[in-house]
Amino acid sequence: MEQSHWSQNIVAWGIAFVFAWFGMNEILSPSEWTAYVPSFLGTGSLIIDLVVIHSAALGACALLLILDIGRMYVGILASLLILDIVVALVMQNGLDPISVRDIGLFCAALSLVFSKKKNNYAARMTTSAKPGIFPEKYS
Repeated sequence: MEQSHWSQNIVAWGIAFVFAWFGMNEILSPSEWTAYVPSFLGTGSLIIDLVVIHSAALGACALLLILDIGRMYVGILASLLILDIVVALVMQNGLDPISVRDIGLFCAALSLVFSKKKNNYAARMTTSAKPGIFPEKYS
């Protein structure tokens, strides 16, 4: 692994750890996390369903980041998930230490979107040594 990619991997693995931890806790006890769902989204079982969906999204992001699959796209989803949390926290509590920390986490997730790391396992569209999906253009 090239040394220039270590920082990108550390950010990805750190976010994956945070997402896995929160996703696991949300799935194991969703009722404890309903207080973080904005009140305008409703009450009752709908809120628990939203927490479970959120935990599944967190778990999927964590797994994809660990496996290094679609890092840019996962960065977009991760940024949106964290932005959702930041907005909910700021709406409920204003700018407090928890929301400030999550703004930093949002920026770290957003950095994955602009990551320059190339995927070493990119699928080839042809079996020939010619590039692209139309190898006949290079004949």
